[in-house]
Amino acid sequence: HGGLSEDNRFRIYLLGLSIIAAGFILIATSKYGAGVSSDAARNLSTADNLLSGNGFLDMIGAPFVLWPPLYPLVLAAAGWMTHGDTFVAAWYLNLLLYPVNIWLSGWLLYMIFRGRPLYAVAGALILLVSRSMLRIHANVASEPLFETLILLFFFAAAAYLRKASPRALWTMSVLAGLATLQRYPGIA
Repeated sequence: HGGLSEDNRFRIYLLGLSIIAAGFILIATSKYGAGVSSDAARNLSTADNLLSGNGFLDMIGAPFVLWPPLYPLVLAAAGWMTHGDTFVAAWYLNLLLYPVNIWLSGWLLYMIFRGRPLYAVAGALILLVSRSMLRIHANVASEPLFETLILLFFFAAAAYLRKASPRALWTMSVLAGLATLQRYPGIA
């Protein structure tokens, strides 16, 4: 049996979907940029305050204690590394995470439906055309990074179930901790 394995054919399919996803998110945000909600404004202002050396303070100068700290830290770090604006950093992060999350979600579906690859093909395509998925990634929001952390956690958990290794356990623990610091439901 020559040619590509089923796994590699599906990887190529997911790569194609991810490229299309990158195009979708670029089109969706090209005119006005990423959307900004009140939560996003709070995260962005906290990231700006971190960059300015003012610490974890939000837009009104109140301590940023009711929300998880990872997202403003990531935005501040991206802003610091690029010498850029935290809004642009958040926008680019979601531009990157949308195709990554499409690929990871599709591969997870493939692992789940290994005996029925058509289900994984259809599921990944449904995720690509999901308006909700696009909308979440087209806004400055902590959900896309949370989704990435959770998907990676699932892969680590699957590896741990295949072979109970300390490495997989540590990976799961770190990802669960990061997910919790990203969004408090991550503790679940």
